Amino acid sequence: GAGGNTFKCGAKETANGTLPTCKPKKCEVQSAPDVNATACGRAEYGSKCFFACAEGYAGTAQTRTCSVNSSGTMSLVGPPIDCEAQECIYNMPAGAQFDSNFKCSGVSVGESCEVRCAPGYAGTPATLTCGASLRL
Repeated sequence: GAGGNTFKCGAKETANGTLPTCKPKKCEVQSAPDVNATACGRAEYGSKCFFACAEGYAGTAQTRTCSVNSSGTMSLVGPPIDCEAQECIYNMPAGAQFDSNFKCSGVSVGESCEVRCAPGYAGTPATLTCGASLRL
């Protein structure tokens, strides 16, 4: 064949020749800050990858299979992975010394808020960022 191996049938109805070495292709495992890909192993054709939301995010874990997609390229096929950033609940600024116009409630993982001192208090404003541990 064109670029392949040729086999000839021998006297005892056995094929003579060398079979090609076929190895499974690999899927690229995309990384995202809100998703952890685990149990992917080599992420090769036919294998499954388990995706779960990263720390600080919530959603349903999904399994995807490494397959050949309709365009002929390798991809992980399965349901969408939808992870939602959780709100910070720890280390929230509280007390009369903080300006109530600068609240950090409702700030989610990856977002920031500014904290200023209330009138009558001195201090430099600070920008706090919500981390994966749900702590500002």
